[in-house]
Amino acid sequence: MGHREELQRLQHQFELANRAIPLISDEATAERLARFADEIKGRLDKLQAAALCEQTSRPAFEAAPHWEVQ
Repeated sequence: MGHREELQRLQHQFELANRAIPLISDEATAERLARFADEIKGRLDKLQAAALCEQTSRPAFEAAPHWEVQ
């Protein structure tokens, strides 16, 4: 599965989880789903960063000079 397909899949899962959370009456289940949505968001963010690095021809997570804080 390529980056684009994985990004779309994770985005879809994240949206579904966030739509379902307010509909769940069991608080413990809603909290578990919220934590799962947070995990998905983290994976989504990392994949988006890796895709951006590929587009800019930089190895994943390598700091660019303009990103460095002086």
